[in-house]
Amino acid sequence: MAYSCMMVMADGFNRTVSNSTGLSTNTTRMLEQLAAGQLGDYLSPSTFNTSFLGPVGPVILDQNGDMATGSFRVYNIQNGAQREIGRMIAGNLNLTSPPIFHDGTTKVPTGVPDRSYLNPGYKSPVSIALLSISAFGTVIVLFSMIIVIFYRKREVFKASSPLFCVLELVGFLLTYVSVAFFLGYRSPFNCTMIPITFHLGYSLILGNLIAKNYRIYRIFNNIFITRTVVTDGQLLKVSGAIVTITAVSYAFYCRISESSSAFLTIDYLNCVVLLNDRINSE
Repeated sequence: MAYSCMMVMADGFNRTVSNSTGLSTNTTRMLEQLAAGQLGDYLSPSTFNTSFLGPVGPVILDQNGDMATGSFRVYNIQNGAQREIGRMIAGNLNLTSPPIFHDGTTKVPTGVPDRSYLNPGYKSPVSIALLSISAFGTVIVLFSMIIVIFYRKREVFKASSPLFCVLELVGFLLTYVSVAFFLGYRSPFNCTMIPITFHLGYSLILGNLIAKNYRIYRIFNNIFITRTVVTDGQLLKVSGAIVTITAVSYAFYCRISESSSAFLTIDYLNCVVLLNDRINSE
């Protein structure tokens, strides 16, 4: 190594003197100026970036001054001590043992910090708890729906309108299902199903609650002697209008936009909507 350094310096000084002969034909004078440091403008890094023939053969330097090919011993720092793990001869690397990296394994590091998603996923304790609550609610909804359908002829259920009870339970079912899509890692499918299940489910719940309250209002706010009759068809217009507005709005939303998953920060994966070449997050 010391010989190579001296050869690089000698070749660089020789090139400096040779290129500076235009200033003076006296080589001795040029060497004196070189020794006095008066040729500093000519001693650039590229001046010393020369190849030469050394004891181990040709030494070829690249544009950065590093050896393009050569013969070396390859060492690896293991437990604070260097250990020889191979040799490079004429540019050919031959490892006798794999290198040990900082984590104590032979796995090549990626060069970037480990990334952990802030999205809960399905394996975290919080997700398991929320999914358990959602699953319990789903079972209760299905059980209630079966009871309403089976006993729909009973006076109690007829008074509360079995049709709207079932539609309201369907809304609860969709909102419980939306929890699973909220917790999962964002994908184009999840980004599409989240608004469908949550917003349509919420619209079914809200629309049927409004319809049932409207029936109660019409019955108990009757100022006439005649009996007020509110049919299911009339109430379906109220709840159906709310659900239809939500469905049409979302259909138009999907028509003019495209949902996909994207990293908003280095760790958080969220849904984005491409709308007129602008990115909107949700």
